[in-house]
This record gives sequence, structure tokens and C-alpha cells, in this order.
Amino acid sequence: AHKFVFPDNTVIGPANYLVLCRDMSLFTALFPDVSNYVGDMNFGLSSRGELIRLYDSQGDIVDILTYDNNLPWPEAADGSGATLSLQSPELDNSPPESWAGSVMHGTPGKKNEYIVSVEEPNLPAELSLGQNYPNPFNTMTVIPFYMPEAGRATVEVYSILGQRVANILDRHKPAGHQTVVFHADELAAGIYFYTVKTGGIMKTQQMMYIK
Repeated sequence: AHKFVFPDNTVIGPANYLVLCRDMSLFTALFPDVSNYVGDMNFGLSSRGELIRLYDSQGDIVDILTYDNNLPWPEAADGSGATLSLQSPELDNSPPESWAGSVMHGTPGKKNEYIVSVEEPNLPAELSLGQNYPNPFNTMTVIPFYMPEAGRATVEVYSILGQRVANILDRHKPAGHQTVVFHADELAAGIYFYTVKTGGIMKTQQMMYIK
């Protein structure tokens, strides 16, 4: 239903990468150091699954991929979760086991090198909650956290007076690094606290919303 045509004279060299942006202004705001991108696509890819085709200039299919948000596809990359990343460009991109949820937003414009797996050393042994970014933030911010094991996770935001102002997440999540996006459009500027709770444990951090 959607089509993006690469600009004329677009060249991707051997072992190089190119980011396709839904909105280039939003992308550059989050990744100011990345320069190898094109856009705007003016459409996104669904977190619930998608069929993607790559055609050459003659209209012949070069590559095709259908992904999903249910097992055996990684469930970490679903909606506001981690970016779904091909673990290596040398892998076949068809089978679900070639993919994994990346840390935060992955490594756009580069080889995917920061894949989280159960074999990764030095992972936290308990629930951890990272600092939101950006912070201070305007309108939107990302909250990262790590779950040592799968379970129901709740992420909430509270005012400085202790009033709950938002319930961002309340669902079962797999073990590993997670992120949720918080939109504060209807809140007053000021200091807020965000919490993550799972397995009877709660962690809290502070953030600042500016307008």
C-alpha cells in the first residue's frame, strides 16, 4: 500500500548502510551524528508485522521480508520496545532467529553490533531503571529499563506531589533491555518521577519536562 522511491544517483557502497527515514527532522533530532540517511518516506512500519519488498529499477524483486510481533519473532521489539535488528548482515533475513531486539534504538547507519542475548556477559542481575533521554525533555522522552527475567512490567509517572499522572506500560514483557516512550503534551512543565515495577520490585528516577 506504500511505496518509497530512492532518490536518483543514490549509491550504497560495499559494507555500507543507508537509513530510510519516515521523518528526517525527527530522525536528525534523535541522531544528530548520523549523516547517511534519505527520506521522507511519509509512512512507517507497523510494530504488529509487515511485508517489505525491495525492487530494482526494472521492477524485479531483489529482496522480500515478512516479520511479525509474535513468537518465534522477538517480542522485545513491539511498539515502543527495542528496535528489531538483524543480528548480522551476513545472516539470511527470512528466519525469525536471525533477528533480535537491540539495545535502545540500535545503531542506525552502522552494522548492528549491540544485540542483546542471554549469552551477553555482565548483564544486570536485577531490575534496573535508566535515566530518560533526552532530559530535560519537551513533549516526548524515552525511558529505558532492564528486566532480568520475563514478567509483568508497569511503568508509571508521578507528579512531585506524588499523584499518578500517567500509566505508560502495564503488560507482560520478555527479559532484557526495554524502552517505553512517554508523551507529556497535556502535562504542566516541571519535575516528575517515573517508576518501573516488576516481580515485587520497584525502581524510581526523576525527570524534568520543559515547554
